[in-house]
Amino acid sequence: MDHPTTVIAGLGLEVGVAVARHFFDAGHNVVVGDGDERRIRKAREDLPEKIEVVQAPVSEFTGLHNCFARAETMFGGLDHLILIPRIQPTDKLADLSLDQFRDDAGHGLHSLVMAIQSFARHVEALEQDVEARAQQRHQRGSVTVILSLASRMSQPGQFTATILQGAAETIVRASALELAKSNIRVNAIAALRPRAEKAEGATLTLRTPMGRTASADEIAAATRFLAEDDAAIITGETLVMDGGRGFLSSLMKG
Repeated sequence: MDHPTTVIAGLGLEVGVAVARHFFDAGHNVVVGDGDERRIRKAREDLPEKIEVVQAPVSEFTGLHNCFARAETMFGGLDHLILIPRIQPTDKLADLSLDQFRDDAGHGLHSLVMAIQSFARHVEALEQDVEARAQQRHQRGSVTVILSLASRMSQPGQFTATILQGAAETIVRASALELAKSNIRVNAIAALRPRAEKAEGATLTLRTPMGRTASADEIAAATRFLAEDDAAIITGETLVMDGGRGFLSSLMKG
């Protein structure tokens, strides 16, 4: 398809807008969905008018379906899904509300599985024609889940976030295996995201060899690469963007 269609579910603080812009600049038709009114308003201000911005609770089936329907109605197809799950606020095991944890865990994992399953079903429904299947490319679609570095390493005060982000990475791997026969790829990015700089302050440079977080534009560029035909053999993988942090055995000296 000359102009593939990409749906971005969730905006995050900065990353979603950067991802939308990168895909649009690469020639994609882009639909962005988020349930937060303030983030939607800012996205409409910051993004080109040709990008479809939909206020919808994308962690729910109805909201995500609305985004898929908009993509199919406006652009006649659906090729890529970018998921940016909400990062849970800081908490500690000792102070944890088990009822709240149950609700957060159930909703967060359910919404991720629902999104991947729904995307696969939409892509397969759009390719019912036998001739289209015979001429299909190496990939029929891709899903990329943008996670925080909590999916790979944790620190005190991120109990729920660590569990949900780590479980999300496991869902990515399991989904990749299930959907490989359909030529639908599922990958993840685990990034030291800009919000970490605010949380860690001056200690970030001591804990990260590169001395900084990944920028929203760097994450967006990596996300676009994982959706390209050139990456059609990559599935079930997590691209870690941590500035060398995972290899550091001690604090950096000033």
